Parts: sequence; structure tokens; C-alpha cells
Amino acid sequence: MVRFQGGFGRVFVNARLFDRACYGTEIGLTKLGDSQYRYSQLVQRYRNCTYLIGNLEVVFLEGQENYDLSFLSSLREVSGYVLIAGNVVDKVPLTNLQIIRGNTLFNHNDKDFSLFVALNFEDNGSRGLRELGMTKLSGGECHESCRNNITGKKHCWGPGPDKCQKLTFNVCHGNCGDGRCYGSQANQCCSPECAGGCTGELSTDCLSCRNFLDGGQCVKQCPSETIYDPTKMIRIKNPNAKFTFGSVCVKKCPKHLLQDQGFCVRQCSPGRDAKDGHVCEQCNGPCPKKCNGTKQNDFVTALDLPGYEACTRIEGNLEILQPTFAGDPHFNISELQPKDLFVLRNVREITGYLIIQSQHPDFKNLSFLSSLEVIHGRQLGTNGQAVSVLKTPLESLELTSLRSIRNGHISFMMNTNLCYVEKVNWSSIVSNPKQQMIRLASNKDQKECANDNETCDPQCDMNGCWGSGPNKCLRCANYIFEEESLCLNNCKSYQGSPRLYHGGQGKCERCHLECNDTCTGPSNSECDKCRNVAIRNKDGTICEADCGQTMFPDRGKICQPCHPFCGINGCTGNKMVVGQDGCNACVIGRREVVNGDVYCTDPDKETCDKGYYPTLYTNSERTVSFRICAKCDHMCLACTDSSTQVHICTECRYFQHQGHCVRSCPAHFFGVQETKQCETCNPECRGPCRGLASTDCRACSNFKVLISKENNTFNCTPECPKDMPHVVKDNATDMRNLCADETHPEVMAMIAKNAKEDKARLTIILISVAGSIIFIVVLVTIMCYLRHKRAQNELKAAAYTAKITGVEESE
Repeated sequence: MVRFQGGFGRVFVNARLFDRACYGTEIGLTKLGDSQYRYSQLVQRYRNCTYLIGNLEVVFLEGQENYDLSFLSSLREVSGYVLIAGNVVDKVPLTNLQIIRGNTLFNHNDKDFSLFVALNFEDNGSRGLRELGMTKLSGGECHESCRNNITGKKHCWGPGPDKCQKLTFNVCHGNCGDGRCYGSQANQCCSPECAGGCTGELSTDCLSCRNFLDGGQCVKQCPSETIYDPTKMIRIKNPNAKFTFGSVCVKKCPKHLLQDQGFCVRQCSPGRDAKDGHVCEQCNGPCPKKCNGTKQNDFVTALDLPGYEACTRIEGNLEILQPTFAGDPHFNISELQPKDLFVLRNVREITGYLIIQSQHPDFKNLSFLSSLEVIHGRQLGTNGQAVSVLKTPLESLELTSLRSIRNGHISFMMNTNLCYVEKVNWSSIVSNPKQQMIRLASNKDQKECANDNETCDPQCDMNGCWGSGPNKCLRCANYIFEEESLCLNNCKSYQGSPRLYHGGQGKCERCHLECNDTCTGPSNSECDKCRNVAIRNKDGTICEADCGQTMFPDRGKICQPCHPFCGINGCTGNKMVVGQDGCNACVIGRREVVNGDVYCTDPDKETCDKGYYPTLYTNSERTVSFRICAKCDHMCLACTDSSTQVHICTECRYFQHQGHCVRSCPAHFFGVQETKQCETCNPECRGPCRGLASTDCRACSNFKVLISKENNTFNCTPECPKDMPHVVKDNATDMRNLCADETHPEVMAMIAKNAKEDKARLTIILISVAGSIIFIVVLVTIMCYLRHKRAQNELKAAAYTAKITGVEESE
């Protein structure tokens, strides 16, 4: 069993226009007739069908027949679910099915499915469904070529490389708010109108539409029946209007459907009716509905009332008798109260007769028939009556809409509380006064009615009335507001809303709904004051509910034009900025700063200028997304997103360094204008440089050889040359690394100073040497003298010793 289940119940694929539409079924897992009958119904219903409104249910095709389901290959779109269950077939060739919208879902075990395939095999297992031929739907063992790089799995509808399932999911950039894209870059987002992926950024590149398909383009809504003319400042018929048919926009609805306010429908919306069988129009009051009346000599009971709900025409008679209210316990018929008869409040016609005879104490009037306009009298009562009211407690009739009794007599007798009936000019109501008898007898005395103030209102003329008040008159003495059957002294005396104006022939007509006060005619251009907003043009002022999609109301509620670049997205001011006092959204916008304001630009210009990149912008306040051109980083001349990385910043404004665009190259690098690349400086350079040569350094790492003092050119070297062996201070850098020869002033001064120092040093040496010689001579002299003295002393000592010892004498 293959099941697709999701929040939206949809499987999306490429959407295309249909050739022929057909309706699906909603029988579920139910067997209707035998297998052959079910097969024939499928063939009859879906042959040549491309656009299926509803559900595709292929169920219980059993037995030994080889059912040819090739007729299903024409289907391209199913608006509901697809159910394939209980079939003994080899394949279901839905080869062109592109989208299962899942507008209705198949419920199984409290789970909802847009595609449900189950139990398609014979009991013994020898035959059964082997493949789903949904090759265009965007899963047995799949062919290796069906492996998806994103999911890492293989997806297919059958064996072979031609049965791979097409997945539209991509890992999208964060700019793609709805998660649909055709690539991972910021400028590869699908249009907001796409569903299920795309092949490009335009709404014509969608694989399927989120909302509606209009001539190959996905749109939020089909072209409306009216558009706003900014020149005339009025709404006019749209020559390009289309009808919404399912999820497709069409110029004409299929003949079997009705046109209702721009939509193709099976039945008109509430309050509307297709009088011509094709176009739904607003009903004047309740829409027509026919009901069967009571049979002759029968009466209304509680069992009949549900059948009269919303009924406007009773085919037959209407008899309300005493048993109507009493009920009948034997037949389980409950009692009624007069208020229960208000189910008849919409009845406008009775084709037969009306008979009322009851003594119920709460039966005071016939206001439940206040919409009754005509009694045809095609069937008449026993005595030829079209209307007979006998022995009732009625006090007034309240038949305020009754204008014609075309056949039959009229009888009001023995209604002892009934006033007003004597004042009615019955001859103005019957079609043939000479043949239709009016019998009025034994009703309430007219003097008593006058004493009880049960008389016609002064606004009624001599034709009488149906009860008390200016809205109960048969005819008005002055003016009439027919919509409420209200008689007025003058039209401006009406205090309801909208106010009234004199439309001629004694009739008061409503001012336009957009008028806030009085008016001079029915148009919204004839108001004395506007209820909501006013649009001014050369012909005057027009009152409207809103300013439309291209204007906004100022403080005085006067509509002013939006900036032209807002398109039809509406605005709150005339500025071109998106937000307060500007556009609600753009056709295409422009943003100068990241997270900054978005300004609408010329919608006719589809591509972004150089220095800007296309991306998707979402106005969170309006929950609307649209394309904008966002400014590249200030380091970029061209880009695909907001970054300085070179794979995004496709052209640098200044230079490129280590994968990024930079204003200037860092230390030890220089920029090449031709390539805008940062290249490494010569090894002898210290810090920045102008080029690759050692003469392009701005400072030297080792030694500096001056080339031109005027031009401040020099060469950096690892050591000074032999002809310039001296190193002096570089005044430009205040460093001692400048190579120089003997002609350099500092070198010459150094040589002179060295010579002087050498001379002084020689003098000192000579003096030191002379002093040393003198010191040595003196020292030697002293030493000699001391030695001599010592020798003399030794001789004297020896002599003395000899004398003592007598040695000398003995010798």
C-alpha cells in the first residue's frame, strides 16, 4: 500500500490547462453493481477527461476480466483525492496525472489521505497491481537512477529508469520564505504563487500553482469582472475578466455550470438565483422556491411546516383551520401556536385559495403572510372563494404586500375583533370587480374601531389599509418608499439609513449605500456627503466603500493616488516606500541597505541593475511576498547575494583578497588594477607596496638604496652594495637603513669626526706612552738605586759579621 499523507493533503506536480472537465465520485470503499458495471461507469465518466473535479475512485474491479484502464491516461489533474483499492489489475496508467490537490481527503482509520492505494491483488496472490504509472506525478525496488541526492533514497512508481518519481524539494536559501526554490542561491527562489517547486523565478515557471492557473501563469486570483480606471476614477468592466473554475481561470464557464460573481458554480450562492439558467443574480427578497399546498378540504398541520421553509410560491391551496393549532395525538401530530406560522413569511404567491378559520386566542393577525402579493384562484373553495376568513379573533389583516386576487370571491365574516377590513378598497385588488363578490359581514363595528384608535394612518389615501401605521397602507396619500411599503409626508423625513430622495411619481428611493446623508439621486456620485471615502474627478465626487487598489484615503477621507510603482497592491500614502504612508507591496522593489526600507521601482523593469541582486521580500505586516532588487555589499560591483565572498560577490569594487572583496589590500600585498587581485609584495618590502619589484616597496625590511631623491624612489636590498658601504639615517622614515657612499654629508661628517677623534686619540696615546716611559725610567732608577743600597747594606752586614766572628782574621 502506498499512502501520501500531509497537512494540506496534496501531492504537487506541473499544472496545465485542461481540455475537458468531468466530475468525480465520493462513494469510498462501496460496491455499486457488479465489476463490469463499475468498469463501464468509469469509462463513461472519465474517457477523454483531463480535469477531474472531485475524487478519482477506482475500486473493486475484480474477476478474470483484463480491464483496459488506458482511458485514465488523459487525466492531468484531480482536485480531490485518488483512491485505488480492491482491484485485480496489473497497472493503473495515470501517466499524465500531474497534480492531486487534495481539496477533499479520503479518511481511513481517522487519517486523511490524498492518495490511497491498497489491497489491489487476487486472493490467491497470482494477479494484482504491479506498478503505478504516475510518471509525471511530482514510491518495489527502484532503478538506481531514481536515487535522489537530497533524500539519499530512491523514489519511483515502477521498475526501470523511466518510472522515477520527480521530487521538487530543494535545500533552499533562507530568503525563500515558503521553502520552494530551483537552486540553493538567494536569487533562485520560486515565485510566491508556486506550489511544489519551479524551474525559474517567474510565476510562469511553477511546476504547479498555489492558487490558480491563468493561461500558463500562476496567479493569486483570476482576473476580476471589474477593474479600477484611474483616469475616470470609477470601476469599469474588465475586458480580460475570467471565471474561476476549480483551480483554473477560464473565459467561459462550462455549459453545465452557472456563473456567479466570477466563479463557475453548481448552484448559486445564498440570496442569488439564475433566472436565465446561466447567470446568478441577486434575488429581490427570498429566492424563488415552490412548495405544494394543502389539498382541497385538507389543512395545514405541524407535519407540513418544514416543507414551507423558505417557500415563495405555494402550488395549490392554503387552509388554516382550528385543527391546525389543536394537533392530533392519534396521528402523533403536535399542537401549533400562531407564531409557528411565520415559516410562511416568504410566500408571495398562492395559486389556489386561502381559507382561515380558527378561534385560537393568540391568533391576532395574518402578518405571517405579509409577503403575499397575489392569490391566483386557480382552485376555489366550496362557495367559489379565493379568500375566506371566518370566525377568527383577528384584529387586523397585515397583508401589506397583497396587490392582486385574480379569481374568486372574497369573504370576511363573523370576525368580531377585526378592524380595517371595511376600509380596504377591494375593487382595486380583484381583477374583475363585477364577477368577484366581496362579502364583509359581522366584523367589528367601525365606530368601535374609531373609538379604539384602530384606524388608518393619515399617510394612507382613500384606498384603506391593512392595519395601524404608515407602512400598512394600500396606497399612500403623498410619497411611498416601496422597499419598506412605507408612506411618507416627504422623502427627506425618513430617518433610516441610507436616506431617501424623491425619484419621481411619488416614490422615494434609497440613496446609494455610500451616501452618509441625503442625496439628489441613486448614484454614488449624487451624495451630499460620503459615508466612507470620496473620489474626486473632473466630473465631480464619487463615494466609494474604499479607495481601491491604486488610491488611499487622506485625513479628509478623500482618495489620493498611490505612487505609480505600487501597482495594484494598494497603499497607505503616496510614497514609494513599502510601509507606513507608502505602498503595501511592489511589483518589484529595491532595497539599498540590509534590513532597510524597500522602495518600489518601475514594474516594467524586470531585471535588477548592476550592483543589485534579485531576492524575495516578505512584508510581515501584510503577509505578502514580492521580488526586490537588493543592493550588493559596498565592496561589490555585482553579486548574487549580500556578502563579500567572491562566489557571491561576482565582481569586486576594489580588490579581491583570499576569497573576499576588500577596499584595500592588507600589509605585504598590493592591488593589481587590471585583475583587481591582491598580490604578495617583494620579500624585501616592509608593509605595503606598489608592485612586485623591490623598487615598489613603501618601506624596506633591511636596507634602502636611494635611486632618486626628487622622486623618492629607492630599492630595497638585503645588504648595502660595495660602492655604498655606509648606513645612514633615512629622514623619510627616521630609520637608519639608508645605504650611502663617502660623498653623503652624514658620511663626510662622520669621516671628519672620526679623523679628529683619531688625532686626539693619538695625542693621548703619545702622551700616555711618554708618561709611561718616564714612569718606567724613574721606576728603574729607583729600583736600581734601591738595589744598590741593598747591596751596600749587605756588604756592610757581611763585614760586620766577619768582625764579630773573626773569620776575616783567620782567613
